Amino acid sequence: VFKCRRPCATEWYFAMPVTTLRFILSVGLISCLADLVAGTTCLQNAVTTRKDLVNAKGESYPVGLVYGDWASAQVLAEIAHIAIEEILGYNTQFAGYSSIPETWRALFGCTNPTDTSDNSGCSDGNTRSHVMMESWPLGYASTWNQLVDANYDFAAFRASNLFNGLVGMYIGKAVWEQKTSAPLLDTKEGLHEDGQPWTYFDPISAFNTSKLTPCTSTEFANDNFMQNYLTITGDTAGVSLTGNGYVGVCHADYWWLAPGECRTSSGLRCVPVITGGTGWALEEYMQKATVWQLPLAIGVAKDFQEFGELPMSMKCLFYWWEPDSLFATLEPKYVTFPAHNAAAWADGNQTTTNGVGMLENLVSYDLPDLAPDVYGFVYHFQMSMDTMRGIMRDVASGESTKDAACRWATLNTGVLRSFIQIPTTESTTGSAGSTAGS
Repeated sequence: VFKCRRPCATEWYFAMPVTTLRFILSVGLISCLADLVAGTTCLQNAVTTRKDLVNAKGESYPVGLVYGDWASAQVLAEIAHIAIEEILGYNTQFAGYSSIPETWRALFGCTNPTDTSDNSGCSDGNTRSHVMMESWPLGYASTWNQLVDANYDFAAFRASNLFNGLVGMYIGKAVWEQKTSAPLLDTKEGLHEDGQPWTYFDPISAFNTSKLTPCTSTEFANDNFMQNYLTITGDTAGVSLTGNGYVGVCHADYWWLAPGECRTSSGLRCVPVITGGTGWALEEYMQKATVWQLPLAIGVAKDFQEFGELPMSMKCLFYWWEPDSLFATLEPKYVTFPAHNAAAWADGNQTTTNGVGMLENLVSYDLPDLAPDVYGFVYHFQMSMDTMRGIMRDVASGESTKDAACRWATLNTGVLRSFIQIPTTESTTGSAGSTAGS
C-alpha cells in the first residue's frame, strides 16, 4: 500500500479477479513524490487554505480517499480529490490498493487492509479512510457481508450508484466497422455461423502459438468446468474423459473449437477469441458458442502482456471489462447476448449476459457527520459510462490519469460544483442492508 496526496499518474490495470498490476510500486511512489513536490492545483480560483476533519474526540486528520489501482478508479479518485480539496477546502490523503476487498477493509478501518487474516481495527469504528469511488461488487458479496457482520454499527455504505460495469466478449472497431448491415458483428446473431463471420477475422493459423498457453495448462483442464459444459450443452465431442477427469478437446494443443463449421473445418472457418489468466470466462464462451451456434475458436494468452497485445495486433474477439483503458483505443463494442438470467447462471447456465451490476461510490459510516459537504459530493456524483469511455481512450493514448481528471474537471467545473449539496437527513444515514456487494 502506498499513500500520497493524489493518485499517481502511472496506469494500473485489473483482471477478473482484480489482481494484475501493470507497473511496479516503486514507479508509483516516484510519481507520487513528484506530485507532492509540484504542489499544483487544477482549477482556477482553487481553495488553497484547507482544513482537516475533526472527530468527536478532537482528533484531526485528512479526508481519506481509497481507490483500486486501475485507470478508471484513479481518474475518479482524482476528480474527487479536486472537488474535496480545491472546492470544499479539505486536506486529503490517498491510499491505493490492488483489490476491491482491500479497499473495503480500509473503509471499515481495518489496521492491515491487505491482510485478510488480520481483522484488528475492523470493528472499532476508528477509520481514517472515508471515500471510495468505483467499487465493483461482482464476486465479493460474501466478503462484504462478512465485514458488515463484524462491524454492523460502523459499516461503510453505498453513497451513490455510478453506472453498470461490463465484463464480457468484445470486438474492436477495425473488425465491427467492416459490416454495416444487420445483423452486426457485435451481436450473437451477427456472429452466427450461417453468416460466415470468420471472413471478417484473422484465421487462427495467423496466431503465433508461442504467445498462447497450451490447453492442458488452462481451465480447459478443469474437470468441474468441463463437466458443467457437457451438462449444459451435451457436446460430447468437445470434452473427453481422462484419468484426471474431463478436459476440453483442443485443436493443435492451443485452440478449443466450437461445434459446427469451426470444428468440422479443423479450425479453418472460425472466429478467434482471446482470453487471459488461466482462462477468464472460458466456460462461459464455450457455452455461448455451442448454444448460439457461434463458430468460436477459444485461446488463452500466455501472460498478461500477451493478453494486452494480441487484440491490438490481430482481428479477434477478446475478453475485457469496462471501464478500463487497456483496449480503449480499439474503440471496442460489447458483444450482446440475451439479458442476464441470474437463476440460470446459478444453475451453471452461462449462455446469457454476464451480470456484473451497478458500480458504486462508497463512504465510511462517519463521513456524513464529519463532513456533510464531502458526503454530499459523493452522494450526488454522477458520470456516464460513455463519458468514462472517452476519458479511458485519452488515458490509453498516453494522457495521465491525473491530467485526464483535471481536464474533465476544468471543462465541467459547473457540473462538478453542482454535485456539492448537503443531502437531507434521511439520505445521510447509511444502512448496512443497502451496501455494496448486496
